Amino acid sequence: MRQNNIPSTTDFSLQLHDVNYEIAQAGHQLSNEDINKLIVCQKQSYTQFGLIDIHANIIFTIASKLAYSPYIRQVDFVDVIASFMNSYYAIRKYVRARLYDDELVALMYQHYLHNHGQLDSECIYQIIQTVRSSK
Repeated sequence: MRQNNIPSTTDFSLQLHDVNYEIAQAGHQLSNEDINKLIVCQKQSYTQFGLIDIHANIIFTIASKLAYSPYIRQVDFVDVIASFMNSYYAIRKYVRARLYDDELVALMYQHYLHNHGQLDSECIYQIIQTVRSSK
């Protein structure tokens, strides 16, 4: 039995083909090694913020959203996903279930683009304030 509901690498591998097809159109690709790294990053992130895994597919949700960013090169793609995911869990800690995962990722992406490919602490604070004031 897996702890904290983190999906196995096999679960992610089943989805990898479909996601790679989608993100390939933007010039990106994720390997099994990339997924393994992102699974570890996911666990570290949600543990750091005292959460449990909220959405097993958050890695792919974020990858699909970031694929078309003008600020990301393939060489940086996995690191940017990991950083974005860490910010996702930081924000999720403070906004809880006020937004669906896809909505939160979309909002984060809007701020990311507006902030020229950065999600710094000020940007994260703005996202939290936006969510809190809207619901």
